[in-house]
Amino acid sequence: MKIEIISGKKWKYRLPEDETFILPDVPFNVNIDIPYITVVESIIQAKMGYAWDGSSIPWKRIIGFLSFGFWDADKYCKIASLKHDILYQLMKMGLISKSNKDYADKLYRIDCIKDGMPEWEANARFWALQKFGSVDKKEKPIKIIEV
Repeated sequence: MKIEIISGKKWKYRLPEDETFILPDVPFNVNIDIPYITVVESIIQAKMGYAWDGSSIPWKRIIGFLSFGFWDADKYCKIASLKHDILYQLMKMGLISKSNKDYADKLYRIDCIKDGMPEWEANARFWALQKFGSVDKKEKPIKIIEV
């Protein structure tokens, strides 16, 4: 999977091409087609240009700065954070039920371990998501500007 690193205050990564994921044991059955995201039952397609911020761990930018950019908080979770951000976005927009938060958090943990993260770290991040992750925050509307 190709990922572009972009600079900016809100987003860190952007997809240079469409990516499709099949979600295991998905607890919802929906068809959604919005800018940058298509969902058909258990298949999610993140469209070219979709941007996300990676993992949201405390002091991520400070530690990255202090390590002169050598420490990558997202080393093992770029794909996991992409899927997780998409699922949280869909919940915040009211397109899937907020009861799917537990599923999104568990999927993040599984994907982190699958991509090489130590299990203890994935468990710690899962705990933090369960305790502090919120799908109640208001999602900013997607703005499309035609030039």
